[in-house]
Amino acid sequence: MLTNLVYQHRCISLSKTKTNKMKQLRFLFPNDPWRYLFLASPDRDLAARVMDVKEDFYFSYGHKIAVDTLPHITLAAFNATKDLEASLIALLQKICAGYSRFTTPLQDFAGFERYDKSTIYIKVQTHQPFLELAKGLRAVNHLLQTDGCSSAYLVNHPHLTVAKWIPYLMYLEAMEDFNSRSFRDVFVVNNLLLLKKQEGDEKYQRVTTIRLF
Repeated sequence: MLTNLVYQHRCISLSKTKTNKMKQLRFLFPNDPWRYLFLASPDRDLAARVMDVKEDFYFSYGHKIAVDTLPHITLAAFNATKDLEASLIALLQKICAGYSRFTTPLQDFAGFERYDKSTIYIKVQTHQPFLELAKGLRAVNHLLQTDGCSSAYLVNHPHLTVAKWIPYLMYLEAMEDFNSRSFRDVFVVNNLLLLKKQEGDEKYQRVTTIRLF
Protein backbone atom coordinates (compact mmCIF):
# COMPACT_ATOMS: atom_id res chain seq x y z
CA MET A 1 0.00 0.00 0.00
CA LEU A 2 2.80 2.39 0.98
CA THR A 3 4.67 1.50 -2.20
CA ASN A 4 1.61 2.36 -4.30
CA LEU A 5 1.20 5.71 -2.53
CA VAL A 6 4.87 6.54 -3.10
CA TYR A 7 4.54 5.55 -6.76
CA GLN A 8 1.40 7.69 -7.21
CA HIS A 9 3.07 10.66 -5.51
CA ARG A 10 6.11 10.25 -7.75
CA CYS A 11 3.90 10.12 -10.87
CA ILE A 12 2.07 13.29 -9.79
CA SER A 13 5.39 15.03 -9.11
CA LEU A 14 6.76 13.99 -12.50
CA SER A 15 3.56 15.19 -14.19
CA LYS A 16 3.82 18.59 -12.48
CA THR A 17 7.49 18.83 -13.42
CA LYS A 18 6.67 18.05 -17.05
CA THR A 19 3.85 20.63 -17.07
CA ASN A 20 6.13 23.33 -15.65
CA LYS A 21 8.83 22.45 -18.17
CA MET A 22 6.34 22.73 -21.05
CA LYS A 23 5.19 26.16 -19.79
CA GLN A 24 8.80 27.34 -19.71
CA LEU A 25 9.41 26.08 -23.24
CA ARG A 26 6.26 27.85 -24.50
CA PHE A 27 7.53 31.10 -22.99
CA LEU A 28 10.88 30.68 -24.73
CA PHE A 29 9.39 29.44 -28.03
CA PRO A 30 5.94 31.07 -28.42
CA ASN A 31 5.82 30.34 -32.15
CA ASP A 32 6.12 26.55 -31.83
CA PRO A 33 3.30 24.85 -33.79
CA TRP A 34 -0.04 24.11 -32.21
CA ARG A 35 -2.01 20.93 -32.90
CA TYR A 36 -5.39 21.77 -34.46
CA LEU A 37 -8.46 19.55 -34.82
CA PHE A 38 -11.40 20.43 -37.04
CA LEU A 39 -14.37 18.24 -36.20
CA ALA A 40 -18.11 17.70 -36.38
CA SER A 41 -19.78 17.80 -32.98
CA PRO A 42 -23.08 15.93 -32.33
CA ASP A 43 -26.16 17.41 -30.71
CA ARG A 44 -26.67 17.10 -26.96
CA ASP A 45 -28.83 13.95 -27.05
CA LEU A 46 -26.51 12.00 -29.33
CA ALA A 47 -23.45 13.17 -27.41
CA ALA A 48 -25.01 11.85 -24.19
CA ARG A 49 -25.76 8.46 -25.79
CA VAL A 50 -22.23 8.10 -27.10
CA MET A 51 -20.72 9.17 -23.77
CA ASP A 52 -22.73 6.39 -22.12
CA VAL A 53 -21.05 3.91 -24.49
CA LYS A 54 -17.60 5.41 -23.85
CA GLU A 55 -18.13 5.30 -20.07
CA ASP A 56 -19.31 1.70 -20.29
CA PHE A 57 -16.10 0.84 -22.16
CA TYR A 58 -14.04 2.52 -19.45
CA PHE A 59 -15.84 0.76 -16.60
CA SER A 60 -15.70 -2.62 -18.38
CA TYR A 61 -12.07 -2.53 -19.52
CA GLY A 62 -10.38 0.17 -17.42
CA HIS A 63 -9.23 2.04 -20.53
CA LYS A 64 -9.46 5.69 -19.47
CA ILE A 65 -8.68 7.11 -22.90
CA ALA A 66 -12.26 6.19 -23.85
CA VAL A 67 -13.63 8.98 -21.64
CA ASP A 68 -10.83 11.51 -22.16
CA THR A 69 -12.40 12.89 -25.35
CA LEU A 70 -15.92 14.05 -26.16
CA PRO A 71 -17.86 12.43 -29.03
CA HIS A 72 -16.97 13.81 -32.46
CA ILE A 73 -16.12 12.96 -36.06
CA THR A 74 -12.70 14.26 -37.09
CA LEU A 75 -12.68 16.21 -40.36
CA ALA A 76 -9.08 17.46 -40.38
CA ALA A 77 -6.00 17.51 -38.16
CA PHE A 78 -2.88 19.59 -38.67
CA ASN A 79 -0.04 21.52 -37.04
CA ALA A 80 0.21 25.28 -37.49
CA THR A 81 1.85 28.26 -35.84
CA LYS A 82 -0.39 30.63 -33.90
CA ASP A 83 0.44 33.37 -36.42
CA LEU A 84 -1.68 31.47 -38.96
CA GLU A 85 -4.73 31.16 -36.71
CA ALA A 86 -6.70 34.19 -37.95
CA SER A 87 -6.07 33.20 -41.57
CA LEU A 88 -7.06 29.59 -40.84
CA ILE A 89 -10.35 30.66 -39.25
CA ALA A 90 -11.18 32.94 -42.19
CA LEU A 91 -10.32 30.21 -44.70
CA LEU A 92 -12.37 27.53 -42.91
CA GLN A 93 -15.36 29.88 -42.73
CA LYS A 94 -15.04 30.60 -46.45
CA ILE A 95 -14.76 26.89 -47.33
CA CYS A 96 -17.68 25.83 -45.14
CA ALA A 97 -19.93 28.58 -46.52
CA GLY A 98 -20.10 26.48 -49.68
CA TYR A 99 -21.57 23.44 -47.88
CA SER A 100 -24.96 22.74 -46.34
CA ARG A 101 -25.79 20.76 -43.22
CA PHE A 102 -26.36 17.05 -43.76
CA THR A 103 -27.29 13.96 -41.79
CA THR A 104 -25.79 10.50 -41.65
CA PRO A 105 -27.14 7.34 -40.02
CA LEU A 106 -25.04 5.66 -37.34
CA GLN A 107 -25.26 1.89 -37.10
CA ASP A 108 -23.46 -0.58 -34.81
CA PHE A 109 -19.74 -0.92 -34.16
CA ALA A 110 -16.52 -1.82 -35.96
CA GLY A 111 -12.80 -1.49 -35.35
CA PHE A 112 -9.38 -0.65 -36.74
CA GLU A 113 -7.06 -3.45 -35.65
CA ARG A 114 -3.51 -2.22 -35.08
CA TYR A 115 -1.09 -3.71 -32.58
CA ASP A 116 -1.52 -1.85 -29.26
CA LYS A 117 -3.11 1.10 -31.10
CA SER A 118 -6.47 -0.36 -32.08
CA THR A 119 -9.73 1.61 -32.21
CA ILE A 120 -13.39 0.71 -31.69
CA TYR A 121 -15.90 3.07 -33.25
CA ILE A 122 -19.53 3.59 -34.19
CA LYS A 123 -20.02 3.16 -37.92
CA VAL A 124 -20.96 6.19 -40.02
CA GLN A 125 -23.17 4.92 -42.84
CA THR A 126 -22.90 7.82 -45.30
CA HIS A 127 -19.34 8.74 -46.27
CA GLN A 128 -19.77 10.83 -49.42
CA PRO A 129 -20.72 14.19 -47.81
CA PHE A 130 -17.64 13.96 -45.59
CA LEU A 131 -15.41 13.19 -48.56
CA GLU A 132 -16.86 16.16 -50.45
CA LEU A 133 -16.10 18.40 -47.49
CA ALA A 134 -12.57 16.98 -47.36
CA LYS A 135 -12.06 18.07 -50.99
CA GLY A 136 -12.87 21.63 -50.01
CA LEU A 137 -10.57 21.45 -47.00
CA ARG A 138 -7.60 20.71 -49.26
CA ALA A 139 -7.27 24.49 -49.60
CA VAL A 140 -5.98 24.51 -46.02
CA ASN A 141 -2.84 22.71 -47.20
CA HIS A 142 -1.74 25.62 -49.38
CA LEU A 143 -1.94 27.98 -46.40
CA LEU A 144 -0.04 25.54 -44.18
CA GLN A 145 2.70 25.06 -46.75
CA THR A 146 3.28 28.81 -47.09
CA ASP A 147 4.28 28.76 -43.41
CA GLY A 148 6.46 25.65 -43.73
CA CYS A 149 3.93 23.33 -42.04
CA SER A 150 3.07 19.80 -43.16
CA SER A 151 -0.16 19.01 -45.01
CA ALA A 152 -3.29 18.28 -43.00
CA TYR A 153 -4.82 14.88 -42.38
CA LEU A 154 -8.22 14.98 -44.08
CA VAL A 155 -11.06 12.59 -43.32
CA ASN A 156 -11.15 9.52 -45.58
CA HIS A 157 -13.04 7.06 -43.38
CA PRO A 158 -15.47 8.99 -41.17
CA HIS A 159 -16.22 7.29 -37.87
CA LEU A 160 -17.28 8.12 -34.32
CA THR A 161 -14.65 6.82 -31.91
CA VAL A 162 -15.63 4.92 -28.77
CA ALA A 163 -12.05 4.21 -27.65
CA LYS A 164 -8.60 4.41 -29.27
CA TRP A 165 -5.05 3.24 -28.48
CA ILE A 166 -6.49 -0.02 -27.16
CA PRO A 167 -3.96 -2.78 -26.28
CA TYR A 168 -4.29 -5.71 -28.65
CA LEU A 169 -5.68 -8.37 -26.28
CA MET A 170 -8.12 -5.88 -24.77
CA TYR A 171 -9.22 -4.95 -28.28
CA LEU A 172 -9.93 -8.58 -29.20
CA GLU A 173 -12.02 -9.08 -26.06
CA ALA A 174 -13.90 -5.80 -26.43
CA MET A 175 -14.53 -6.30 -30.15
CA GLU A 176 -16.18 -9.65 -29.45
CA ASP A 177 -18.45 -7.84 -27.00
CA PHE A 178 -19.24 -4.89 -29.27
CA ASN A 179 -19.93 -7.09 -32.30
CA SER A 180 -22.96 -8.40 -30.40
CA ARG A 181 -24.25 -4.93 -29.53
CA SER A 182 -26.61 -2.71 -31.50
CA PHE A 183 -26.51 1.05 -31.92
CA ARG A 184 -28.83 3.17 -34.07
CA ASP A 185 -29.03 6.95 -34.33
CA VAL A 186 -28.63 9.89 -36.71
CA PHE A 187 -25.78 12.40 -36.67
CA VAL A 188 -26.76 15.90 -37.86
CA VAL A 189 -23.60 17.53 -39.23
CA ASN A 190 -24.12 21.25 -38.72
CA ASN A 191 -21.87 22.19 -35.81
CA LEU A 192 -18.16 22.26 -36.69
CA LEU A 193 -15.49 23.07 -34.12
CA LEU A 194 -11.87 24.12 -34.48
CA LEU A 195 -9.83 23.11 -31.43
CA LYS A 196 -6.15 23.48 -30.55
CA LYS A 197 -3.56 22.44 -28.01
CA GLN A 198 0.20 22.56 -27.59
CA GLU A 199 2.55 19.70 -26.82
CA GLY A 200 2.13 18.66 -23.20
CA ASP A 201 -1.46 19.90 -22.91
CA GLU A 202 -3.95 17.27 -21.79
CA LYS A 203 -7.01 18.90 -23.34
CA TYR A 204 -7.88 20.88 -26.44
CA GLN A 205 -9.29 24.38 -26.18
CA ARG A 206 -11.97 25.75 -28.50
CA VAL A 207 -10.87 28.27 -31.13
CA THR A 208 -14.09 28.85 -33.05
CA THR A 209 -17.41 27.29 -34.07
CA ILE A 210 -18.66 27.18 -37.66
CA ARG A 211 -22.28 26.43 -38.45
CA LEU A 212 -23.59 24.74 -41.59
CA PHE A 213 -27.09 25.83 -42.67
